[in-house]
Amino acid sequence: MASEQDRLDAARRATGDDIVIAGLFAPRDDDARDAQISSLLSLGADTAAGPRARPQRLVVAVSPTRVYLLRPTAAGDDAPLALVHTFDRRRVATTIHARMSARTLTLEDTWTGERYELVGERTPDAHVTATMHALSDIHELAS
Repeated sequence: MASEQDRLDAARRATGDDIVIAGLFAPRDDDARDAQISSLLSLGADTAAGPRARPQRLVVAVSPTRVYLLRPTAAGDDAPLALVHTFDRRRVATTIHARMSARTLTLEDTWTGERYELVGERTPDAHVTATMHALSDIHELAS
């Protein structure tokens, strides 16, 4: 995404919701057991690199009532976003690990058990820390 505002606008268009923060993440490379996220992320994606190719980026968008996983529909910073998954904020469990080498985020639906493990992008404009703060403070943001 070209800028924070562009990413927020793209997430708002893709979800139709009032997005308060949107950060850039990627599926965990070492999470090969999770075929679910691979198949969801590849739906409709450009498969020039092969059917198992994964997108480089995933946007985690947070609204007062929902958490969305979105993926770019094409290459480039200004590509529109497509909805991959929606979590209800009341039933999403968030686990955050901030280490020196990586910041990881696990989102799990407490009703269905659907689980997504993501790694925060390490660029200043990725807004990973702000997204993690928004997710760790569910009650304040959702009220």
